[in-house]
Amino acid sequence: LHELRVELDVKRREEERLQKEIADILTECASGSAGDHQSRAFGMAVSRLNNAMLVVETDTKQLAASLRTISRLADNISGKVSALDVAKTRVVECLQLAGDMHDLGVCSEGVDECINNEDYEQAAQHIHRFLTLDRAVFQFSSSTVDKDAGLNVSHSYEVLTSATTRLKEILQKKLEAAVEAEDIPSMQRFVKLFPLINEHNSGLTRFGKYLGKQIAKIGNDNLKIMDAGGTDDKRTNVLYADTLFLFFEGIAALLETNQPLIESAYGPDKLLDFINMLQVDIDQVVGKVIDAFAKKRQLEKRLKTVQRLLREDRHSDKGEVERLDALELDTLLSEICLMNTHTEMYWRFVRRRLKGASLEADQEEFVMVNGDDFGDDEEKKKRLEEEKVRRKNEREKKLDQLLNRSLVGSKMQEILGNYLLLEQYYMQESVRKAIDMDAKEEGLLSSVVDDVLFLVRKCVRRAMSSGSVDCVCAALNYGVALLETTFYQHLYNTIQAGYPSTNFAAEALQTAQNAYNVIQHGKSADAADVQRDHFLTAANNARGTGELLIDLRKGLENEWSKTQRHLHFLGMFNRKLGTSSNFQRSSVETGKLEHAVSQLADVSRKMHHLATVGMESLCKTSFRPKLKTRFVINLCLGDLEGDMLEEQKASCRLSIHPSTILLNVLLCALCDAFLDLPHTLTDVQLAEFEAVDPFIEQFNANLDKQIASFEPVLHKENFQSLLLSVCSEVESQFERVIMKCSFNRLGGLQLDREFRQLSAYLSGIAGWTARERCARLSQIVALLNVENVDEAIELREATRASPIARMLSANDSIRVLQLRTDLPAALIQKLEF
Repeated sequence: LHELRVELDVKRREEERLQKEIADILTECASGSAGDHQSRAFGMAVSRLNNAMLVVETDTKQLAASLRTISRLADNISGKVSALDVAKTRVVECLQLAGDMHDLGVCSEGVDECINNEDYEQAAQHIHRFLTLDRAVFQFSSSTVDKDAGLNVSHSYEVLTSATTRLKEILQKKLEAAVEAEDIPSMQRFVKLFPLINEHNSGLTRFGKYLGKQIAKIGNDNLKIMDAGGTDDKRTNVLYADTLFLFFEGIAALLETNQPLIESAYGPDKLLDFINMLQVDIDQVVGKVIDAFAKKRQLEKRLKTVQRLLREDRHSDKGEVERLDALELDTLLSEICLMNTHTEMYWRFVRRRLKGASLEADQEEFVMVNGDDFGDDEEKKKRLEEEKVRRKNEREKKLDQLLNRSLVGSKMQEILGNYLLLEQYYMQESVRKAIDMDAKEEGLLSSVVDDVLFLVRKCVRRAMSSGSVDCVCAALNYGVALLETTFYQHLYNTIQAGYPSTNFAAEALQTAQNAYNVIQHGKSADAADVQRDHFLTAANNARGTGELLIDLRKGLENEWSKTQRHLHFLGMFNRKLGTSSNFQRSSVETGKLEHAVSQLADVSRKMHHLATVGMESLCKTSFRPKLKTRFVINLCLGDLEGDMLEEQKASCRLSIHPSTILLNVLLCALCDAFLDLPHTLTDVQLAEFEAVDPFIEQFNANLDKQIASFEPVLHKENFQSLLLSVCSEVESQFERVIMKCSFNRLGGLQLDREFRQLSAYLSGIAGWTARERCARLSQIVALLNVENVDEAIELREATRASPIARMLSANDSIRVLQLRTDLPAALIQKLEF
């Protein structure tokens, strides 16, 4: 409609344009010298157009008349077709009624003879036909004019009703007798006849008694084997899981054998009802197995002990409550998971059977809905679709009741709850033992890392074997909680204790203390060495744990991905066979697993951060003191000025040889030695420093030696983190000593030369990241190397425009320029960066 309106507007504008052009032409013709000639030509053109329009009008009227004639003919034909359709419908109904009356007579004549001859199959077919007849046939007996026909219908109805009652009683007695005699062929013969006389529940109930006896027999046989201790001494630890497996295997074989009979005779909906009937007998046997398991394995006692232990804030040295052996719990937990696995396998078997039968039924209903008889009846198709959805929802509801509300389902849910409680205690106890038994191994990591991560991986995989997504998520949550609390706190406490100080005074005091212990007690006190090893091992453990947690996450995700692809393949394969599979995880379960496993990445980041903190602490205690040598030099000269007690001085002199002190001094000529050098240089001094470096080469050599001592004992990532921390510390110390010096232009050139050597060395060992750590020092050196104040301003503007994260502030820049003695101080004071 909108497009038509737009087109109408266009035509109107075109009409207005043409009218305006015509008016202009007429005006021009009236005012011009050749007006009469043009007027005559225009009149002739208008006359021709008028004649053409008359022809169009005549043709249009003829077309309208033809359309009216066709419309009347169509209405006439439609009415006749409608009448024929009504007549056809009535004829079909009459034929159907006549056929039903004929079938009613045939059924009534033959049903008694079939019953008397014990041809129960044919008798059931007669009664089934009688029960499926249209009710209009029986109304015919009271409304018909032909009294004889009405009497015949009434007589047939009475005969078939009586025959239905007789056949029902006969079939019930025959089936009960066959059940008592365990006559399988007779049972299969009679149980198929009950649906034909609308006695589905009666047939299923009586046939269910026989299968109930079979279930009880299978259960008793397996219970006897269980009470005898099983058939294999090597599998006594999983005796009850094996009992459940054998029992469920027998039930599955029983259902598989009888499913075609029930499904073909009673339909898929009744198959679910039939399994619900049998579930009562299955629950009794499974309940006995679970009760025996709980009693034999002392499950209740262990649960109470675990609950008491988990409630208390216990320590490893407390012995008030008897502790459970983790190895015994390991066996118990594995058996519980195996029991749940066998139960899940049975449920999957039942679910697959029911889903397959339901899918076949839905396909049959779909064919019926889309058949030719209902192709034009949209309302009936809609009703049938709604009925199909209703029946599907009802099946799902019954299936949920079967799986979750039966005794087997509730018992296994209860056992899984107990399993999670025991698993939590098992993890805590095992992690505690792993920490207590921690030992240094050949590599950089200690045994606790492998032990703890193996424990977490083992518990998660055990939970995966149970077949329950909730159990997997709970096990992951417990493992993550232990990693974040107990294990993290163990590493944190060791790192928090710190790395023993390695400055000269500390080494002297420690050496003196060791000498005193040797003289007084005859033993060496190596507490500092032990603390040093523990610190480095804890830092390496934190870093290694962070990396291994990422590997653990990838491994678990790959396992779940493989399982999911396998289940997806099973689903497609089953659909090709006309069955269905409920193995595939829902989006909710997948979301649970992804959220649970993502916690490992959070713990990994926390461990990496802890290792980085440890490396920063190591840098502060090991490198920062050695970047200051004033105290060392004073100690070498024996002038401590009250910093040490006299007996401590004596201990130092006794325990440290002067040559050793001098060697340490030579190796520790670091940042403070920079203050002793001149920085207001002449050309001669600059040339001498260029020929023989006075500071930076020795500084780099000493720093490299100090750094190299940590490379063999640190994790690769920890060593890299230490290098970056050292870079930051070197920059900080250099900035400190530079701000205490004064420079001229040549001194700035020498400083720039030294900084380039230092930057090249640091970037060589720590990578290009070291240059970013020295960005602030680079700006200081650049400012000290300018020729005049204008160049400093240009340099400041260029630096401000560059993407440098650690930029000097305006005040710091002015302070740096004030170190230049050859620049005008008054002009520097007036600068505004």
